[in-house]
Amino acid sequence: MARHLLFIKLFSGELSAIGFNLLEIAFWSFLVNIPISFIANYIIQNRFKVKWRFVGSAIFSALMAIYYALSETLFS
Repeated sequence: MARHLLFIKLFSGELSAIGFNLLEIAFWSFLVNIPISFIANYIIQNRFKVKWRFVGSAIFSALMAIYYALSETLFS
């Protein structure tokens, strides 16, 4: 999580915003993310038919990428 926030700051040119506060944001974001990921991955692996698992996983990954980008706003 911290890696994603670091890359977002680097590529957006906000070098002065890189600090230990990103670790705190990453910690809380990761803590919230754990149960969501377990449940989503369980559903994808055990409830989706084999033919739809890739699509389900891709959609979930896309949603998580959005979550990573919004996590600074949500947890700061």
